[in-house]
Amino acid sequence: MELEIPESLKKDRDVHPYLARARELHTAQPVVSYFCKIYVLEHILSKQLHVGNPEVEAFTVALLDDTEAIKNSHEDENVRAVLESRQLSVNVVFAFAFRLFHSCLEEISHYEASRKISLASKLRAAINFFNVLQVFTGDQDTEIDFEKTTGGKCTSKEEFIAFVRDKSKTLKYQLSRLIKDEIPVVGEEEELRQLELDAQDEENENEQESKSPQTSAPDVPEDSASLSLPGVPRFDPSEEDDDLKLPGAPHFLPDDDVSHINKQSAIHMIPPQDSKESGSDRPKSIPAKSSESISKTAKSSKVATKLTKEDITSIIDSTEHISQIQKHAKFAISALNYEDLDTAEQELKKGLELLALVRQST
Repeated sequence: MELEIPESLKKDRDVHPYLARARELHTAQPVVSYFCKIYVLEHILSKQLHVGNPEVEAFTVALLDDTEAIKNSHEDENVRAVLESRQLSVNVVFAFAFRLFHSCLEEISHYEASRKISLASKLRAAINFFNVLQVFTGDQDTEIDFEKTTGGKCTSKEEFIAFVRDKSKTLKYQLSRLIKDEIPVVGEEEELRQLELDAQDEENENEQESKSPQTSAPDVPEDSASLSLPGVPRFDPSEEDDDLKLPGAPHFLPDDDVSHINKQSAIHMIPPQDSKESGSDRPKSIPAKSSESISKTAKSSKVATKLTKEDITSIIDSTEHISQIQKHAKFAISALNYEDLDTAEQELKKGLELLALVRQST
């Protein structure tokens, strides 16, 4: 029987998901489907959501009639026998939820990115089924043997409640890791490790080349023959002085007789040449560029063409960011399919933040 959920209950997380599970398992697991509807009924009645709301009240009455019809049906006597026994009912629901729990953990251990949406739906369904087990922890359930149900894991109702809560927390934690892309993809760790090793090898090669002795001739460009470099200057330009050039001390004293020179006559001074004129005639020499600087320039241009570890890391980060943006977009679409607007908004925000980082780095 298909029931239309009232508008006020469509966003209730204890109503819509469980009725969806009931529809999915109506044929394959009728007992589990039945108790999903019982869970919704107990939620509405315990919260008194039907009081003062005619639409919810009519829905509650219709759901009660539906569950009574399933319990009294003679289409499948095996199903009817299980529904009449609380012990058999809890055994069936617990076994189904526990099998799905282990299936989720198995898929997480071999996680593939293409299975993210289906795995998220599977985890949410498993959480729903463990919550349905709360139906068997009421005050009237005093004759249930929980040790038999759990295979000796729980000996009392209190231990059973704690056990169910612990498994539900584990599923919620794994779902959170899946949404945040914290679950490693199969083969992804090996690829990242190989990229790191390649980058380390490239860096080691660069270090060895820089430390190896230069035994061969300097690596100069092929067109070096066309260069016209000035020769070595004949004097040190730094020793030049802008002042007047004064004569130095004589190398020897004259031996000639200078007594006949008229010492009373005026001394004629020969003015020195203008320093600017004498300096202008002398060609200025350009210091030659050493062969060592030419070798360093050629070598630096050769090494600069090689990718550094930072370049490779940047390329890897950009690729990972784009992959994560695609994952956030896909999961946002999945969340919208389940009308989980909060999760969809969070995923879209994360995707846009990563997209902004990629645009800045390119």
